[in-house]
Amino acid sequence: MAAAAAREHVERIRRERFYIGRGEKNPLADDIHQAVTYLSEELYSKDAHFLMELIQNAEDNEYPSDVQPALEFAIIKNDITATGAASTLLVFNNERGFSAENIESICRIGKSTKKGNRHLGCIGEKGIGFKSVFLVSSQPHIFRNGYQIKFNEEPSEDCDIGYIVPKWVDEKPNIDDIQAVYGYSKKLPTTTIILPLKSDKILAVKNELSSTHPEILLFLSKIRQLSVREVNDDPKASKISQISISSEVDYRTQKDINAESYTLHLAMQESKSGDKEECTYYMWKQKFVVKPDCRDKKRMEVDKWVITLAFPHGQRLSRGARSPGVYAFLPTEMVTNLPFIIQADFLLASSRESILFDSQCPMESAFEALLKSSSNAPSFALPPIFRFLPRVFCKPSEVTRLDGAFRRILIMAKKQGIDLQNLCSHGTFVMISYLDSKEYNDVLGFLGVGYVKYEWYGKFVDGSNLVKQAPEEIYLELLSFIAENWWLKFSNTSMWDVPLIKYVTGADYPSYCSVNAASMHHMRICIASNKIVKLETQNLYDYAFAATKTIDKASSALAYCHFLYHSHAKKYIAEGSVIKLCHAMPLLDKCGSVIKQRNTLLVPAEGSNWFNLIGMNPWRSQKYIDLSANYISSGTYAGNYIPEGQLTAFLRTYAQAVDVPFMRPPNASFPTVSSPLGMENGLLLLEWIKNIRSSNFSLLQNFLSCIRNVDEEYYGNKVHVYVEELRAIGVQFEFGDANLCIANQPLTMENVLWIRDLRSRGVQLPHNVMRHIRNGSWLKTSIGYSPPSLSFLLPAHSGNLVEIIPEFFDVARIDQEFYEYKRSAYKDELHAIRVQFEFSDASAHVVKYMMSKSSNGALSRSNMLALLQFIRNLSDNNLNCANFVEKIKKGCQFKTYLGNRSPVNSILFSLEWETASVISLLPFIDTLFYGEDIVDYSTELELLGVYVAFKQNYQLLVDNFRLLSDEITPDITILILKCLRYAEIPQNFIKRLKELTWLKTCLGFRAPPGTFLVKDDWKCLLHIIDDIPLLDLNFYGDEIRMYEAELCNVDLIVGFTEASTRIVCRFRKLLGSSYFTKEKVVAMLECYRELSTKHQKLPVDLVKCMQHERWLDTSLGFRSPQEAIIYGSQWEHVSQISNLPFINDDDCSEYGLGKAIDLYRDELMALGAKVELKHGAQFVISGVNIPNDASAIKPEAVISLLKCIRSWRMRGSALPDNFMASINMRWVKTTAGYRHPKNCLLFGPSCSSLLHKEDAPFLDEVFYGQKILSYESELKALGVIVDARAGSALMAQCLKSCSDGDAISRIYSYLEASHWKPRNANDN
Repeated sequence: MAAAAAREHVERIRRERFYIGRGEKNPLADDIHQAVTYLSEELYSKDAHFLMELIQNAEDNEYPSDVQPALEFAIIKNDITATGAASTLLVFNNERGFSAENIESICRIGKSTKKGNRHLGCIGEKGIGFKSVFLVSSQPHIFRNGYQIKFNEEPSEDCDIGYIVPKWVDEKPNIDDIQAVYGYSKKLPTTTIILPLKSDKILAVKNELSSTHPEILLFLSKIRQLSVREVNDDPKASKISQISISSEVDYRTQKDINAESYTLHLAMQESKSGDKEECTYYMWKQKFVVKPDCRDKKRMEVDKWVITLAFPHGQRLSRGARSPGVYAFLPTEMVTNLPFIIQADFLLASSRESILFDSQCPMESAFEALLKSSSNAPSFALPPIFRFLPRVFCKPSEVTRLDGAFRRILIMAKKQGIDLQNLCSHGTFVMISYLDSKEYNDVLGFLGVGYVKYEWYGKFVDGSNLVKQAPEEIYLELLSFIAENWWLKFSNTSMWDVPLIKYVTGADYPSYCSVNAASMHHMRICIASNKIVKLETQNLYDYAFAATKTIDKASSALAYCHFLYHSHAKKYIAEGSVIKLCHAMPLLDKCGSVIKQRNTLLVPAEGSNWFNLIGMNPWRSQKYIDLSANYISSGTYAGNYIPEGQLTAFLRTYAQAVDVPFMRPPNASFPTVSSPLGMENGLLLLEWIKNIRSSNFSLLQNFLSCIRNVDEEYYGNKVHVYVEELRAIGVQFEFGDANLCIANQPLTMENVLWIRDLRSRGVQLPHNVMRHIRNGSWLKTSIGYSPPSLSFLLPAHSGNLVEIIPEFFDVARIDQEFYEYKRSAYKDELHAIRVQFEFSDASAHVVKYMMSKSSNGALSRSNMLALLQFIRNLSDNNLNCANFVEKIKKGCQFKTYLGNRSPVNSILFSLEWETASVISLLPFIDTLFYGEDIVDYSTELELLGVYVAFKQNYQLLVDNFRLLSDEITPDITILILKCLRYAEIPQNFIKRLKELTWLKTCLGFRAPPGTFLVKDDWKCLLHIIDDIPLLDLNFYGDEIRMYEAELCNVDLIVGFTEASTRIVCRFRKLLGSSYFTKEKVVAMLECYRELSTKHQKLPVDLVKCMQHERWLDTSLGFRSPQEAIIYGSQWEHVSQISNLPFINDDDCSEYGLGKAIDLYRDELMALGAKVELKHGAQFVISGVNIPNDASAIKPEAVISLLKCIRSWRMRGSALPDNFMASINMRWVKTTAGYRHPKNCLLFGPSCSSLLHKEDAPFLDEVFYGQKILSYESELKALGVIVDARAGSALMAQCLKSCSDGDAISRIYSYLEASHWKPRNANDN
């Protein structure tokens, strides 16, 4: 019900029943309030017994077919009702919802909607149960099916009545408050009852909720799940419990005693992580006819008593509470001390706590019938009835046997205390073990007792605790049994999906998987040839070796290492076997990858020597694998603890995990020794070299080349211990080798003079010395000490070098001031050591520098601005920068909003590009990154090839086209059209433009196809059809007409022919609707007149549409002009005998043309409308409709019909059969009355000498006039007899009815003169 209707209903109850708003008081208000108060307080002896009533109400509710009926209680600390409650109880029920009748019932006493419905399954009837909630809540709220109401135990201020007066809830709580409690991930149930609890009742309610008996679901037919949860601020402290019930579908019925038996499974779980408790109940249900003397006036509609006995198989579920013995659908306080439960529809006291003992219930008869039904069973089978009830009901054909091997497994399991409670489930009754023996094979075969189906084994194992609870020996026996019988019995059953296989997860949790899962995830216990789990005996080494081949995950690799460690520690595996397994063992590297092949294994980096000396492992490509830090940590795997560092020590010993200085390096360098080493690392390096040499392992060249620097003072006296090692790495001990180091020291002016002096004396410097001088960082420059080969001494004509080449570019200009401006005197010597003197060399250096900065991405802001300033400086100093600019174009990347781009593919944004930026995704230089200052370098950017001005770069827009805005301005549209005109247009660009909505029309933005650019020569067509998307010329102005060709290229409709074709298509779709009013028809005719005037020849489609489509309203409905008639006087009479399509000329009609028909007569005629009778003969012939009253036909109508027949026959066509059938009636006026045309005669000259016109049915010439004689052939076509001789037979027939002797004489004379004789000679 909608909320508005529900609220109106509540207000009506308040007004009509409680006199609220009526200005008067209900005279029974005080009595009603006292009665409800007394009932609510005295009804129950326990405060929290209202829970039973809420469960009863939920059981009696109706539920949709697609839900599992459920009831959920949630107790929270939040006061969502704003009533000041410390705790609130919410009850959720997924029923169908409230009806108006239910609301009426809640607002009354003793008016239950369930009264008289016991036979329909309702278990409530008193009409007072809901009021019991007032014992724990003073203001219960109900949100249900559109209703949101609350009640108050205090008398209402409006009527002095409490408890039953509903009040609409406007604010708190709202639906969001309720949804927050229930959970946003689930759909809120239809019904929610909210009880803000009284402070002194909170504990009692919690106790009742926590002790709700699980067996409460046994005798409820609808509710299948009951949940209780307590929500706390700390989610970990929240509690939840759940009870659910399921039933077997295999019912057993005993028709002779009107009884049936079945099995119910009850499951209970106290929390999400708690164990699930289960119990099976075997049910016996029997019906007994209620005798007349046993009927109760409260249950007059009940014809049969239904008694149910429930026998628990196993431990009853109780949650620690006392188990009730008697149920009346819900538990009572009755105690029986019987080992089974009794359920019947007992009459109860109002409190539901006790039954009325004077009620008649055949409970003893039910138990007696149960016992008697076993009378045919052997005597030894009677005692177990109370323990294992299904045996009572089974015939031999219903009992099955088990495989002997499986039976032995079950016997062993039972001795171990394993509960096999579902043995007789899944629709199968299993024979007791002491009868299921080979010695009884013959007898059992004779009785028809067979073996269970193979499918049963899988269901039983899946539903039992056999796998989880069985000791190792029984578990292995079970696996062996399944493996041995796999192909014969289980390969085609659900045994594939039963969780049989035990394994330990990576998180050290035991778990189970099915054969299917084991096959898919490589979790097989052992590998068998047929790829099916098969029990094999393997020693630990074989198993461990096989396991190495299946390890692909990091968690598995780590677990395997722990497995080997503990197996070795407990001496399960021999030393030699451990070494072999460790070499085959997959290991986890620092990146978390599983490595199966390696050359050398490095200990974990954390705390290792190799990491302190070398840093990150540089030798991974040489398969030097550094172990994961997980191998250092302590942990517990499969219940075994390992201290920190023990696993690494194990791997050092058995997997040869090594560390510096004991590892052998590969023939590869490592970068860290190219920089200064600390004393400890330096000595460690020497110790490493010493160990390598002592093991007769040659030091590799690549390894040695990176170790070449020793500072004796820094390392102290200890360095002398390693003389041989120092020699090995190239340390020189002779003074003669000292000249090689000259280039490593900064040189003063005197040092340079020394070199010049050597040259002047003709001393040739050794090659090595010269090489070191050229490449040594000794020359003082603007950026520090630099090698001569990378230094510059530029000529004076190059301008102010500091201004031209900023320090930023690291151009090493020789420090003239340092060298006292004497460097120029040593030009030859500087040339010899490769100092550079040309400005082009400095530019090349700048290019190289800029390229290095752009190699891994775009230029930084500082680099970009320095580059542009450098180009500006070159230009300002009149230096040629063309070569420099060309290299920068090819080698540098600029940062744009679309990523990094070369200069020639970048754009500097300005207002010229604003419109272009809307239709294309363009690489504008990122001014946020480079700063707004970059705009000041537009000239320099243009030199580098950057697009600065737009300069009609339409092709660039087409190549990068992407419409980036929904707001299309006229400028944007014109720009797109210019692109179409001036750029080379690919087909996909045209296709995109046809698909996009970028043209503004009178109907909003549209794509070009179907849009019109109106032109004066066909503008009138627009008056015919509404809602034509016309290009909005007010929006674009006349400029857009300059681009008609481009618009046509994207399928915009411009030309007369195309426009008329599209409008004709729209026109045809509207045919047959009420669209063609008088105004539209006039517009059509006006359009035809205008187009005919402007165009000598109209498009064929347009003309055909106007001529042949039905758009004119006529007296016979809508017709085409060629099927219509313009009414005139000559049509007046013939319309009496023919239904004709006259064009509607009614001024008052919505579709009538009125006076406009005269204005557009010429156009209608040009389109084919008929004006003259001779042109409309076909309409008269096809529409002929002779009236039943022939006297109403005027002679002019007949003459007009004959004219039409003449016009019709002039076409050479015979009159249609349907026309001839339509005129075959008495309508032609003769001297003898109205006759069929074929029974009429034309009074010709041959008749006048012998007959009078009254002697026979001659055509009445007086009525029709002499003119009718001119239509002799037309009359003949109608069937009229125009030849006197042909009418002799008709004349002879007239003798029969003629009484005038003179007339008879004249007729005989005429017949004699005509030589007529009857066909039958005997005819008188």
